[in-house]
Amino acid sequence: MEEWPEKEAFKATTHFIHRGDFIDALLGVLPEGMVKLDHRLVSIVDNGATATATFANGAVVEADLIVGADGIRSQVRQHLFSDRAPVFAGEHAYRIVIPQSDTFGIVDDGNFRMFMGRGTKIYLPLLLHRGEPSYDVTSLSADPSPVPAFNKEELLRVAQGFDDKLVKITEGLNPAQVNLRAVYDSDPVDRWHSDCVALIGDAAQAMLNHQGQGANSAVLDAYQANRKPVTDELQRTSRQGWSEDEIKTVFPNQRPGEIAARS
Repeated sequence: MEEWPEKEAFKATTHFIHRGDFIDALLGVLPEGMVKLDHRLVSIVDNGATATATFANGAVVEADLIVGADGIRSQVRQHLFSDRAPVFAGEHAYRIVIPQSDTFGIVDDGNFRMFMGRGTKIYLPLLLHRGEPSYDVTSLSADPSPVPAFNKEELLRVAQGFDDKLVKITEGLNPAQVNLRAVYDSDPVDRWHSDCVALIGDAAQAMLNHQGQGANSAVLDAYQANRKPVTDELQRTSRQGWSEDEIKTVFPNQRPGEIAARS
């Protein structure tokens, strides 16, 4: 875990942690055998005092409380709380973790880097102790396929006009390691829980990646009364993306040229 490098600008202490490390930390405190894989939910019934979940493999579970942490296409949400489908943002998101040595010095100072222009956002968050920044590109696309086919030439076209180092990073990417997804969020739902079923994370409040608040919010979402007004606002602002004025306000120490104005 590392401190956010811009803490003086924000007047607050924030920490980064790799998702893989965080998942390992959570799993490490659970008793052996508690996590069971290969269970795909097909139906859930709210009985009032208990809830019953039925899975594709034939397993049936009745419990005092069932927590639906099953993502943006949550079956728990669709069965019990809202049948509204996820909303396509008109964007594709490319993500890949690369060696720090492959960034041509862009992140060697440990600071977060963001480049923007013509509907494209390129982020390079870095965990120094891992030495592996994430190269994240979000670009406009009309293809709503949840898992589109990756086309390296298309990503190179998106990178053109930005810093030459970003183009070089893109040229060196291994296509087999790039994670490509169409970007979706969800409309706010009226409530997250009943007496025996609760939603959490993307199942409750899926939001676009522009604020970097999806996973953070999932950790904090245990209390609807406190959290729902916050996540409703985060969902709204995340749909707006970033403007150059907002970047200058939020990152006052941003050096000239790091916001790529493309014409």
